[in-house]
Amino acid sequence: IYKGLWEIEESFKIIKSEFKARPVYVKKDEHVEAHFLICFVALVIMRVLEQMLGEKHTVKQIRYSLISYSCSYLEQNYYLFDYRDDVIKSFESTFDFDLSKKIMSQSEIKKILQYKNKRKYTTTL
Repeated sequence: IYKGLWEIEESFKIIKSEFKARPVYVKKDEHVEAHFLICFVALVIMRVLEQMLGEKHTVKQIRYSLISYSCSYLEQNYYLFDYRDDVIKSFESTFDFDLSKKIMSQSEIKKILQYKNKRKYTTTL
């Protein structure tokens, strides 16, 4: 019975801390339910990513990296990607992305996204 209890407790901790599941600043019941549904779906996605990355990174690390990985428009359809860490490197190897270039054109970004949209990823949970 208690074998997976720590995983359940950790999941609730993640929902409360990382996804700010409480306090909920909504009044209607359906809004509260929608808020918790969004938090739960986010947790499921993060857990799947955690497993796909070989459980080398925590949900907190993955979330921080995804939030931090962004780009800034330079000029003439060129973008600067100025964040890179071990989690991003794991994404590259797991999903066969090349995110090592600091500056990419819009067409390069589109090629990466178009190629990846055609691939199907499967995982066993």
